Amino acid sequence: MLKGNRFSQILKEKEFIIIGHRGFWAGNVIQNTRQSIQLAHRAGADIAEIDVCKTKDDEYYLFHNTYEHQLLRKEKDFTEYTSVEIDQFDTYNTVGGVSGYHIERLDAFLDWLPEDYLINVDRAWNYYGDNKFFDIIHASGKVAQLFIKARFGQIENIKKLNMMDTNIAFVPIIESQEEYYQIVNDCPNLNIIGVELVIKEKNNNLLEAHWLSNLSKEGLLVVANAEHLGVENPLHYGLTDDTSLFEGEDIAWGQMLEDGANAIITHWPIFLNQYRDERLLKKEDGL
Repeated sequence: MLKGNRFSQILKEKEFIIIGHRGFWAGNVIQNTRQSIQLAHRAGADIAEIDVCKTKDDEYYLFHNTYEHQLLRKEKDFTEYTSVEIDQFDTYNTVGGVSGYHIERLDAFLDWLPEDYLINVDRAWNYYGDNKFFDIIHASGKVAQLFIKARFGQIENIKKLNMMDTNIAFVPIIESQEEYYQIVNDCPNLNIIGVELVIKEKNNNLLEAHWLSNLSKEGLLVVANAEHLGVENPLHYGLTDDTSLFEGEDIAWGQMLEDGANAIITHWPIFLNQYRDERLLKKEDGL
């Protein structure tokens, strides 16, 4: 595990890290586009998350498959279309109108990516054994600005990553300490810079304060997920962005920090950034 990366450096400068989920998107701005990434950056996100998906003819794009109907008005899985088809598809905004934007190719996005933007690449685990995927990343010269992540359930793909000749930063998504240690032991070549926690119940051993404190002391990211993906899918024992937005910032975001997180994934980076600024002012005022 290599330390001193650009992600851990943020922790030396700020109380905690803000990660904008698929950028910051609403209205006519489409998720997983350079526009949503720009807005996340302007809203105060330190890192923006993108999803990656490959077409039938092996071209890489920014897209979260299963959202074909919502964003493209198409029924087949993204992977069943060719790049020629994808380039021609319109995208539809949050009120159902044609947005005027198109799905972004990964290489074009990385070519555009400003040097002060940091990116979390999600849903790429199916490509951890694909040299082309890593060739695109390395050819961009942006390796230091990226980290990839995968759930423990993708352990076979994580093992493929362990065998690749790449130093790209990696964050496992785990539901227990045991999952973390199995990944560490089975995949010693990984450049692990942190963990993302999925905590469905409060009795989870991921909440052990001593363990989380040790991770932070090592300079690792400890990521809590505040996204509200539906009541049937708790990511932090029921605490979500909605809780903080409508009941009080301390109740969810603050509790995640109390639980030991030093990074939070959110759909609302502008409000989480305001909360971070308010905490800093209170600290400076001795409150």
